[in-house]
Amino acid sequence: MSYFIKKILALIFLLIITPATPAYTEQLIISHSSNMPPLSFINEEGEPDGILVDLWKEWSKQSKMNIVFDLRNWNDALGSTLKGETHINGGMYYSEKRAKKWKYGDYLFTMKGALFAADKLGGEQKIDMQESICGVIKGGYAKNFMEEHYPYTPLMLFESSDKMFETAAAGRINLFVTDYPVAIYQLHKFGIENSFTCIKTLYERQLYPAASKAAPDIIELVNKGIAEIPAARKNIIMSKWLDAETENIWQPKTITTLAAIALIAIIFAYRPETNRLIDFLKSKQK
Repeated sequence: MSYFIKKILALIFLLIITPATPAYTEQLIISHSSNMPPLSFINEEGEPDGILVDLWKEWSKQSKMNIVFDLRNWNDALGSTLKGETHINGGMYYSEKRAKKWKYGDYLFTMKGALFAADKLGGEQKIDMQESICGVIKGGYAKNFMEEHYPYTPLMLFESSDKMFETAAAGRINLFVTDYPVAIYQLHKFGIENSFTCIKTLYERQLYPAASKAAPDIIELVNKGIAEIPAARKNIIMSKWLDAETENIWQPKTITTLAAIALIAIIFAYRPETNRLIDFLKSKQK
């Protein structure tokens, strides 16, 4: 067989095995989770919402290119980009394992991942990581992290963030690992913010857009738009979601304490008047 024919056959083979990625000259199809608030989720109006959705809308404005969101459960979202059904994943952590299949774009922002435990367990010192079942999202970075750093901890895998927090609210898991903003949002959503506590930050990593290595040229286009997003605008988007969540978790656990401290301070400040009031009340009881 001639060298030329071998080359033609090799080219045909590559065309067959390479997933067909939809053209992105007119619009970019962005995949991510439909159930990972406040990063990305479907809101009550049935529309894509969250930090990443707002960032990509800003990207669209700066790059003057239309975008479409394709939000699914996390594992399916990853598969949709690798199979060529969508152009890019809206934001994920880097790992060496993922880098074998993914090409990463420029940094979006940094997030922490943390271990949360039910308060009834009595704190970190009383938790046996080899005996306690820990919840993680299927296909998520937390799963990879736990398998590498806590290989003896039994994991319970969930298809979505909602499923994991429903299980936690029902008392069927007492430990879970997820991104800190996601945990704060979901704990409040399910009304269990006073039942679980963040006991340890496990990782702090940067979030990147990522495309399949079968379509690496998309990353250049994406990076150009990311660079054009004004820093002030990016800060506004981040503050809209993350500052609100910080405020929400702060209020329920601290307002009562601060009120008590304020009351004690008033009593001490007006001790003579307080003592006279007590003496007066005692005299009335005689």
